[in-house]
Amino acid sequence: PLGISSSLHTPDHMSLIHYSHLVVRTLILSLLALCSLGHSWAAEDLARAKILFQQGDYKGAVTLYESLLQQQGPRSGLYYDLGASYYELGDLGHAVLAYERCLHLDPRNEAARHNRDLTLRKTVDRLSDGKNWFASLGEQIAYTLPLPVLITLGLGFFAGALTCGVFFFLARARGARRLYFYLGLGCLALSLTANALILHWIYADRLYQSMAVITSPETEVHASAEASSEATFSLHEGSRVKLSGEPKGEWQMITLADGRRGWVKRSSLEAVLLQ
Repeated sequence: PLGISSSLHTPDHMSLIHYSHLVVRTLILSLLALCSLGHSWAAEDLARAKILFQQGDYKGAVTLYESLLQQQGPRSGLYYDLGASYYELGDLGHAVLAYERCLHLDPRNEAARHNRDLTLRKTVDRLSDGKNWFASLGEQIAYTLPLPVLITLGLGFFAGALTCGVFFFLARARGARRLYFYLGLGCLALSLTANALILHWIYADRLYQSMAVITSPETEVHASAEASSEATFSLHEGSRVKLSGEPKGEWQMITLADGRRGWVKRSSLEAVLLQ
């Protein structure tokens, strides 16, 4: 009769299967233990950094926050605490940089926005970001709701406008058609508003792709990418600039919100977005 070979059930084969399962189980448990240990160390470092900040050891806090960011990757909360530590050290350039990185990850963080603006007011240059009151108001409205909620609302109101349009053409009574017309018009207006706010999120994210912060205490802006060229003006730590074009060796062209442009040494600034 047909059947499975008895060699598959030998004691040696069963021992091999049992040993393989044991090895796999041990590896999984070891990985889980390492992950748990890593989280425990990170939590201890974070608690120690907060204690150092409260004790006034801001340099020690900066060192720990930088280490945590290297281990865990970009975290808005870590950048916020790092910005506060740099601010207390008087390093306005790195404080603005940390707050901008925090806001890029979490644009709705009002505390980070307030601290960044406070830090910018203490810089030497006090450069304007070029936004008028209308753009500032739009920014406040756009960040009232999270982006996923805005996307859901935009799609929902658009679907409502389409539904009202269908019922408008199917309805026979004049009152019902009028009702569906105005309801559809309202849904369409709300959908366009939600999409306009979504576009602001996208536009703000694109701005961060070319934003940098002067981190040197003072740097000269040259007319060309040569040290011997004329220095047209100077910038100080904390000033935000736009990166223009590709770098040339140790030089990078920048543009200010007021239209001024020139070349600075790449070592004098840091891009907000990490490459």
